Parts: sequence; structure tokens; C-alpha cells
Amino acid sequence: MGLNLENNVQPGFADLKWSSATGEYFTIEYATNLANGFIGGPSNILATPPTNVVTVPVTRSSYFYRLRF
Repeated sequence: MGLNLENNVQPGFADLKWSSATGEYFTIEYATNLANGFIGGPSNILATPPTNVVTVPVTRSSYFYRLRF
């Protein structure tokens, strides 16, 4: 399952998109430094098949995202 980052029509935001199926729940975690580990983000995101989308703010910092299910 891939997690894609795409531009959002609203400046300063991006969309995280991934495939999903009915009955699944997801958590998005993020990190600014992989050596420090991931921090919990939005959780208990209910699947909206066939694709889920979560909008995140874009900052000057770099982020790594991880999808858990």
C-alpha cells in the first residue's frame, strides 16, 4: 500500500492519498528526523474506498510520513 503526497489546491497544504477498503481504519504518523522516531498524528481514520485523502499543512520543515493500519 503506497502513501502518495500531492499538491492541494489550497496554498500551504498537501494531500496524503492511499488506497483503502471497507472496514479499515488508519493512523498517520510523522517524523522530522527518522532517528528520533515517529509521532502519532491523525488516528482512527475510517476508510473511504477506493481512496482516502488527508490534508496536511506544508511548512518549511521536511516531514516523513508513515501510514499504519
